[in-house]
Amino acid sequence: MQKTFLARRAAAVGSVVALVFGMCGGQALAQVTGNLTQWQPIEVTFSGPSGLSEVGGNNPFLNYRLQVQFTSNGKNYDVPGFFDGVDSQGNSIWKARFTPDQAGSWDYTASFRSGTNVAVSLDANAGTATSFNGANGSFNIAARDANAPGFMSRGRLAYTGNHYLQTLGDGKYWIKTGIDSPENFLAYRGFDNSQTKGNSSGFAGRPGILHNYAPHAGDYNAGDPTWDTPDFNFGNSAANGGDARNIIGYLNYLETLDLPGVEAGHAAANSIYFLPNNIGGDGKDVNPYANLRGNLAQGLAGETNVGGSNDNTRFDISKLEQWNTVFQHAQEKGIKLHFVLNEAEFANKRELDDGTLGNERKLYYRELVARFGHHNALQWNMSEEYEAGSGFGGSTAEEAARIQEFAEYLSTIDPYDHPVTVHQVQHNNFETDPRLPNSPYRFFYGDDNFDTTSLQRPGVAEGWSNVVEAFRRTSAEEGRPWVVQIDEPESITRMAVGVNDNTESGTTNNERFNTVRKTMMYDILFSGGGVEWFIHNADQDVEDQRIYEKVYRESYFARKFLEENTPFWLMDPDDELVRGDDSDYGGAEVFALVGDTYAIYLPDGSNDDNGQSADDSPELNLTLYDAMEFELRWYNPRTGLFEGAVVSLEGGDWAALGYTPDGRNNVNDWVALVTLIPEPGTGTLAVIAGLALLRRREQA
Repeated sequence: MQKTFLARRAAAVGSVVALVFGMCGGQALAQVTGNLTQWQPIEVTFSGPSGLSEVGGNNPFLNYRLQVQFTSNGKNYDVPGFFDGVDSQGNSIWKARFTPDQAGSWDYTASFRSGTNVAVSLDANAGTATSFNGANGSFNIAARDANAPGFMSRGRLAYTGNHYLQTLGDGKYWIKTGIDSPENFLAYRGFDNSQTKGNSSGFAGRPGILHNYAPHAGDYNAGDPTWDTPDFNFGNSAANGGDARNIIGYLNYLETLDLPGVEAGHAAANSIYFLPNNIGGDGKDVNPYANLRGNLAQGLAGETNVGGSNDNTRFDISKLEQWNTVFQHAQEKGIKLHFVLNEAEFANKRELDDGTLGNERKLYYRELVARFGHHNALQWNMSEEYEAGSGFGGSTAEEAARIQEFAEYLSTIDPYDHPVTVHQVQHNNFETDPRLPNSPYRFFYGDDNFDTTSLQRPGVAEGWSNVVEAFRRTSAEEGRPWVVQIDEPESITRMAVGVNDNTESGTTNNERFNTVRKTMMYDILFSGGGVEWFIHNADQDVEDQRIYEKVYRESYFARKFLEENTPFWLMDPDDELVRGDDSDYGGAEVFALVGDTYAIYLPDGSNDDNGQSADDSPELNLTLYDAMEFELRWYNPRTGLFEGAVVSLEGGDWAALGYTPDGRNNVNDWVALVTLIPEPGTGTLAVIAGLALLRRREQA
């Protein structure tokens, strides 16, 4: 609500680093605040007309529109702004948030217009110019601070035509090892106006109790952000999630997973999947709106828009400011924000404009872009299970066309061109050719609005390497290589023998999750994909992420291996490069830049214990590289450490890898790293990689 937000704003004045004033007709009407540093957000604040309100009267969200043009040395960003309440004199407050991508002088000019539904119009001249229209100014941006936390130094996470996203500040490629559950991450009792449908007992989404993340209270650190008590007093104290501390502690835990040596701002679990609106969905406990404030027992937050009862055109200012506090903290920890804009359920898909692209949906997209689009690491997912339940149409083709229409509008109003994807439920032909007629992803090939996948195969654990490879291959053939992300593989609890996936009982460091690593984790990552882990029957209930720590840590170990030891963005999956491997769990997974770097995952040890050739170790095809020398090191995927002696391998033939550090008769999984030893004077890795690519073309 507005009152709490204004009180917090006054308390936050001390955090402002710089103030720059803009002008309109000689009158100072704008302030620029922020660190004024490349890749770090700024806010431009304007004073607007009086008589506007978050909850009544002329709708400032819909009937006014702020756009701010930011320009510098050939760069131009048209950034949507938002209504941010009223000041003590009753004047409306308007803001635009912007993250500059280069140092130097920037100019800005405001377009402020009024008129019926003007906010959702793409016509620059819609409505009538009013109030501070034309206000302008300039500010100077310092060069990137390499020591700034997380994505404040690494820059925007962008699609650049590769199978991996890339951070533009440091130029590095990025691998996703994140979490998919809880999908109702934002159903947190410490947020203003937080409600869930019904009043029965149970975890969030069961329904009746919101998240409090109490197990992560101890992960909060002095100096981390917090806020005042909520608008609606449900008896929330700080101890049970009544302010920011528990959810901020939750993010702090994801940064390190209690591991020593994790680089600050490079989170070990580096992506979170969440719904900003699940009205009519599973949890019925997250929405951005101001008017869904009924008694908790009445559960208005969960009711769908029957007869237009919900006003989906007015937004809860203070709650969205609290969301932004959490999102900013995630960015500083190195955690990407994965916005899933619709849920699978029919009622959720029909909540806005009865499933079409009308004013409600357009305004929903605009408000999210305006308030949160400035964050550097962000992805828009148009819908969970887009083709489930006929919420967007009848046939899959009709629903895909609706999704493409939504994505076109969102991409038009997003000045930063954040990556866009869509999630599905059907998975026909995913292991062979997803372009075939009965595949739900076939419609998105050739659509430049889609940059990544968001794939699931409910109940299927095997064959993920084939899926990743098929999507990499077919998207490249169509001229737009997708970033292949698996956002809901088989549940890690259903994979774990002995785990009751209806509860959170269990110990942290146990062996029950080994099958996740051996069957899915390396299949995905060593085929060139990324992953967010899903927890069946707890998708709205997870309070304590330490229960699943083993999977998260081992995913980080796999990612760290690739980041620190390989040019993974140049590598391709090619399992035929190894022979004589143990066939259990599908056999070896090989990810290689042929002639330079080979990452080989052996899920069941170095010898074949199935009776074919028990005395032989796996062999790597180095036949094309006469008189070239390679070295072999063994990496333990359970500890994230190299073990054993470094071994030399000679090119020109199939090279035996030998036994893993725990010997011939083993069942532990290991990773073999084989790298070319460059001859003196042959140059850097980039040169070597280029030569290897030429060799690969010759081989083809």
